[in-house]
Amino acid sequence: MAHWDDIRFFLSVLRHGTASGAASEFGVNQTTVSRRIVALERRLGLTLFDRLPDGQRPTAAALELRAYAERTEASIEQFQSAAGSLARMSQQLVRVSATPLVADEILTPLVQEFQDRQPGIRIEVLSGDHHADLSHGEADLAIRVGDHPRGPGLVRKRIGTSVWRLYCAQSYIDKHGLPEAGSDLGRHLIVAGGGELARVAPLARLNALYPKARIGIRCNSLSGLVAAVRSGVAIGPLPEWHAWERPDLIKLPIEGIATEAGIWLLYHERMRDVPAARLFRRAVAERFKSVRHRLEGRDLALYDVPAESAGS
Repeated sequence: MAHWDDIRFFLSVLRHGTASGAASEFGVNQTTVSRRIVALERRLGLTLFDRLPDGQRPTAAALELRAYAERTEASIEQFQSAAGSLARMSQQLVRVSATPLVADEILTPLVQEFQDRQPGIRIEVLSGDHHADLSHGEADLAIRVGDHPRGPGLVRKRIGTSVWRLYCAQSYIDKHGLPEAGSDLGRHLIVAGGGELARVAPLARLNALYPKARIGIRCNSLSGLVAAVRSGVAIGPLPEWHAWERPDLIKLPIEGIATEAGIWLLYHERMRDVPAARLFRRAVAERFKSVRHRLEGRDLALYDVPAESAGS
């Protein structure tokens, strides 16, 4: 029977093409990798690699086994992630993934209030534009802005709507002038999205409505988009709740460009009945409900509403 460690080395040599590449990945010497591959070949009764002067060439058998090995790798990773989630449950630790804007302006104040009320529960906020894999246990909860999220075993709840409008910096206006109608945008610079950000509805709609506008910069993160607009590089859509009270940002007087994006609270179904996660889910939903006017672009201050201590 093949051992999992041997399968890991097998996959690494396949991916790198050399034993030295696999050795660097795992922090071992090349002899160790070669020994593990030979041991695997003996257990299987197969030759997996032809040894060549410039590396290792996989045999037909190795290529056929690759898909099975990768499925084993995915299963082991899921096992380890699920075990990590269970360990966090026993420690009353809830890990929450969110974009930097949501994490800094909404989640961080909420976490402090929640932990004052629930000192036995710890909240860890993972701030970044990367979508944490909830199925694999990278996070226990996630707050995402955009299209209806999907995934195996995911439970979804829409907790708000974020309205986006076009903004630019005063420095941009000083250099390029202020566009006053959509037809003016063809002569201006706009921010384009890259990677996952390209699928965010406001950016996709801007590019679709004004295909002749020149791209001033392409960003692959929300924080990069905000920085680009504030620096005066280009015009771009920003969430109203973040932009409206910042004096260095100017809202463009263009009608019909406002775009809505759903705000979603996500968790894996295995977290449904975990008490700590359930309590914090309700606190998050209540906080977003309390700031819905701000999220929808109505010029109201962000209310400080205490985190709830119980919920479903």
